[in-house]
Amino acid sequence: MSPGLPRRIKLAFIMQAALASVVITGGVLVTGLIVRDSVISERLDAEAATFWAGRAVDPSYPLPKTATLTGYIVPAGEGHRALPEYMRGLSVGRHRVTPPGRATARSRSA
Repeated sequence: MSPGLPRRIKLAFIMQAALASVVITGGVLVTGLIVRDSVISERLDAEAATFWAGRAVDPSYPLPKTATLTGYIVPAGEGHRALPEYMRGLSVGRHRVTPPGRATARSRSA
């Protein structure tokens, strides 16, 4: 027998290392997505709570508008006319939308 580990054992170790790398990378990506969505959800909940608390005190309290968040209210009976055109087809709820003409981080770097 030649010195060192036989070829089959070396291949088994290499395959284990490759498989472990893929599993760990996948786990990190999934965890990152879950954490990102959780943080965004918490931020939106906090922003909404702040808005409704302010609106209860002052009916003219402004809608949320930051670099990454714009709030809209659709008054009852007005339909979706209060929304920009690109948002009118969306269902009720939270959506990740990029306004037309606004570059995203991905499109700017490409």
